[in-house]
Amino acid sequence: MRIPIRVLDKSFKLLAEINIYDSISYSKSHYDIGSLELHISSSVALSRHLIPGNYIMVQKQRDHVYLIQSRVITMTEVKNVDKIKINAIAIDGILMRRICVPQSGNLNVYYGGPADYVMKQYVRSQMGDLAHSHRTQPSFKVADATLVSTDPFVGHYARYSNLAEEIMNLAITHDLGWQVTLDSIGGTYGLLFDTVTGVDRSISQNKVRPVVLSPELGTIKNLSYTESVENFKSFAYIGGPGEGVSRVIIEYANASQYQNDNRFEVFLDGGTDSETIMDAIDVDLKKYSNYVYLEGSLNTAGQYKYGTHFKCGDMLTIRNGRWGLEANVRVTEVKVTNDSNGFEVDITLGSAMPNVFSRIKQDIRPAINNTRR
Repeated sequence: MRIPIRVLDKSFKLLAEINIYDSISYSKSHYDIGSLELHISSSVALSRHLIPGNYIMVQKQRDHVYLIQSRVITMTEVKNVDKIKINAIAIDGILMRRICVPQSGNLNVYYGGPADYVMKQYVRSQMGDLAHSHRTQPSFKVADATLVSTDPFVGHYARYSNLAEEIMNLAITHDLGWQVTLDSIGGTYGLLFDTVTGVDRSISQNKVRPVVLSPELGTIKNLSYTESVENFKSFAYIGGPGEGVSRVIIEYANASQYQNDNRFEVFLDGGTDSETIMDAIDVDLKKYSNYVYLEGSLNTAGQYKYGTHFKCGDMLTIRNGRWGLEANVRVTEVKVTNDSNGFEVDITLGSAMPNVFSRIKQDIRPAINNTRR
């Protein structure tokens, strides 16, 4: 039995419902952009609707919609029967269509406030209701920001960088997920951008039923744990405007905790233009992080079902008695596969840990601007 999928046209009108195909594999990410791969025979008449530009919705889930990017047709030895391979990206990827263009007279795109507000203002200004009329995305809306006075202040600059990359960087740095979903907008279907905090389903709360993934309980299998500091850097020398001994060099560290034995240095070349410093920081943001994450396969015959008992972005409890491990971790990616071998759900928990470079982009700009001649 296959997971049912729906094919939608560019206006999100239903074209076909398909549950006969060779295999499907799709992923959803809390911080990043998911993808989908589908293998189907041309003998399935409705496969004719699987063309670039159309959408695939998995199991009628509005938060699992994918935009078809490519279709590859391969001949077989069977007369009039070909194999079709479909590649698609989650509709979150629609943000990849825009770069961050400053308004006329401004050097950068800048927004300050809680992370939720900043992320939404970036999207609104580049493809939403605040964008130039030629840059607005049809049938697209940004959810209202949730302003909480206790949320930390975030100041974020960008200049001609990709919008999706900026949103992903903000999401990782401030542990705030995001997604684009199919939604009813003005009586018709459209796309809605919103941030995602996830639900705390760990044993540390008592509001909802906890989800405990453990080999001993038979709820997870093939568990692996990765902890790596091999690329970690904690102190940056950043080259700015000027040349030779006159060149501006900015030093950046996360207070006193990164001194002496905890000091791992790196030089980041921002070029001679103060604005290009931000590009150097963007490129190396993930490169110099340390990582702690777990991967495993959900026991699909067990008590927990993805989409019913937990979703991507939720906090769960992971427990492994052999390792002496018990921790509350976030589900940062889920990959579902349905083929001749059955049904499998692979889960990634945890993410890159923020370090000094997670905050350079927000803090370095005032220092650079103060050095401009």
